[in-house]
Amino acid sequence: MSRAIIGIDPGGSGGIAVFVKGRATAVKMPPSVFELNEYLRFLIETYETPLVFIEKVQAFVDDDKFPGMKFAINKMLDNQSQIHTILKLSGIPYVEVYPNSWQNHPYIKCPNKDAEKPERKKHYAAIAQTNFPEVKVTLATGDALCLIIFGTYKLHNDINWVIDKVQNGKSVDLRLFV
Repeated sequence: MSRAIIGIDPGGSGGIAVFVKGRATAVKMPPSVFELNEYLRFLIETYETPLVFIEKVQAFVDDDKFPGMKFAINKMLDNQSQIHTILKLSGIPYVEVYPNSWQNHPYIKCPNKDAEKPERKKHYAAIAQTNFPEVKVTLATGDALCLIIFGTYKLHNDINWVIDKVQNGKSVDLRLFV
C-alpha cells in the first residue's frame, strides 16, 4: 500500500483529490452521504494511513444577505460534518485548512485581490491544471487539488504547522509523508 495525501473541498460543488506517488486524481464531491462514505472508505482501504487536508467551512452572519448563500453554506457544513464523522470513525488523520490559508499561499494566490468567486475558481483550477497535468481539472476539483499543493508544501517546509493542526492522528509519523 502507498501513502496518500487527500484534499477535500466539502462543498456540494466541491471535490476530492488524491495525490500518491507523484500523481493525482480528482473527482467531484459524491452527491449523497452513502456515496461519500463509500468513496472515502475505498480511499482508506486503498492507501495506507492517508492524510487529509480539508477546507474548513464557516457560516457568517452576512451570509443571509445573499440569495442562496445560506443554503450553500449549510450544504458545505453538512458535508464537512459527514466527512469528519467518516474520518474519525476510520481513524484517518486530517488537517482543517481555512480558505484564507490555502488561497493566500504564494504558489496559489490569485493575482487579482478583488476578483469575484468565479474568477478565483478559474484561477485555482488553472493552478491545479499546471501542477497536475495528468488530471482533467474542473471547477469542482480545482480547490481540492490546490489543498494538496498547500498540504504538500506544508509537509515539506513547515511540518510543525501540520503537527500542530492534525486531528485524529497525533501518533501518526508525518515524516513518512515527506
